[in-house]
Amino acid sequence: MKKSLFFLLATLACAPLARAAETLDYPEKDALISVTIPDGWEAKYKNGRLYANPPDDDSYFVELEEMEATPDDGEAAIKEAKESIESSFTNVKYDEIQQTGGNGLGLAILNAKGEDKDGKANLNAVLIVQPKAKKVILMLCISSQKGFEKYGEAGLGIIQGLKAK
Repeated sequence: MKKSLFFLLATLACAPLARAAETLDYPEKDALISVTIPDGWEAKYKNGRLYANPPDDDSYFVELEEMEATPDDGEAAIKEAKESIESSFTNVKYDEIQQTGGNGLGLAILNAKGEDKDGKANLNAVLIVQPKAKKVILMLCISSQKGFEKYGEAGLGIIQGLKAK
């Protein structure tokens, strides 16, 4: 029994402390959604967008922006998301769109792979429908393969933590 207790205490002493995530509103004024960013990540609002990334690591980043398209025109929203992606990336190959929802939001997830000046990139476009406000927000998660392997779970946590305001 004493050995088990010692092992448990030693394990807890060596384990990293869990750090709280930061919940931000987007847009910054007249918020439509809340976004939970992993603790320690850098987040900033600029020109109506919200940017977040791991500290001192540009291999994975997240960007949110309001779209022109409305929830009642899904084709226009998808076209706008693709245009946003293709304005920065070439040779883009899209997977089939996945639709889901929760926390008062509808989500359409468009996964893709493309290339830019830095090489190959994983591109995840999440179209976030806020039905009460009749708005669509585009969340782009962009990463290198190494960044995806390192931070992909954190990115999934950001998507799963989206909530309507």
